[in-house]
This record gives sequence, structure tokens and C-alpha cells, in this order.
Amino acid sequence: MDKSGAFKTVVLDNLKLTSLMVCIAVMVIIIIYYFYSLAAARNLTIYLLREQIKVENADKKFLIEQMKSGSRSQSSAAVINNEAVASDKKTKKNKKAIGTYARTKVALRK
Repeated sequence: MDKSGAFKTVVLDNLKLTSLMVCIAVMVIIIIYYFYSLAAARNLTIYLLREQIKVENADKKFLIEQMKSGSRSQSSAAVINNEAVASDKKTKKNKKAIGTYARTKVALRK
């Protein structure tokens, strides 16, 4: 009986030690997994930020081109507007002249 009692204590001590080791191993695995997932999330964030920077650079280039072409078209539009205003003034003068001519012709008929 003495031997069986000693055997039980050795087995129980080993089981306690084994369960303690399993708990420690599980905790270490959980901690490793946490830091691995944290690193993966940061790498994903870095990737997405780099992609966002690429898109913003493309947007900036597009807007700069639009501003450059807009300033060109504005200067050409200003020239066109000035020509249109000048031609409007000429047509108004012509309309007035035509209108007065027509009025005088109608007045002469009466």
C-alpha cells in the first residue's frame, strides 16, 4: 500500500505539472497569436495607406492638369468672350441701323 500511495502522489504531481505546462503553453500560444495578428493588422494598415497615397497623388496630378488646361481655356475663353462682346456691339449697331431704316421706310409709305 505504501508503494501504491507513493505512485498516486507521483502521478498526481505529474498531472498537476502537466496541466500547468499545458496552461502555460496555451497562454504563450495566445500571446504569440495576439502579436502576430497585431503585426498583420499593422502591415495591412501600411499597405492601405500606401495605396491611399498613390490614389491621392493621381488625384493631385489630375487636378493640376485640370488647372493648367483650365487656365489655358480661360485665357482662350476670355479672348472668345471679348470677340463675342465686340461682335454683339456691332450687331446691336447694325440692328439699330436696320431698325431705323425700316422705321423710316414705313414712315415714308404712310
